[in-house]
Amino acid sequence: MIAAGRAARAAPDGYTLLPHQEALATAMTFYPNLAFDAEKDFVTIGLVNTAATTIAARPTFRTSPEDCPGVGSFSHFVRVLFAQEVGAKADQIPYRGAGPAPDALIGGGP
Repeated sequence: MIAAGRAARAAPDGYTLLPHQEALATAMTFYPNLAFDAEKDFVTIGLVNTAATTIAARPTFRTSPEDCPGVGSFSHFVRVLFAQEVGAKADQIPYRGAGPAPDALIGGGP
């Protein structure tokens, strides 16, 4: 959100681009006092890529909490929707970015 705020305040010279993902959209709900308005301060240029989403878990998944990179991330929303769909309860374990979460998943714990 720091980068989005700087991009929103940048001079409209055509040189500042903000590649983003769902975090920009979810931020409008999670953070009511942002220094920018994603709908008014940005214009879509085009799609950069699409990505598939997979769900992976340790073999002990049923007795261990599910790992997730952070509240409001795409992985967080996928986890919540998956848990709702299968009627499961999952605990949120926040990580400092998406990199440490798979490391913990592969390594066997937080």
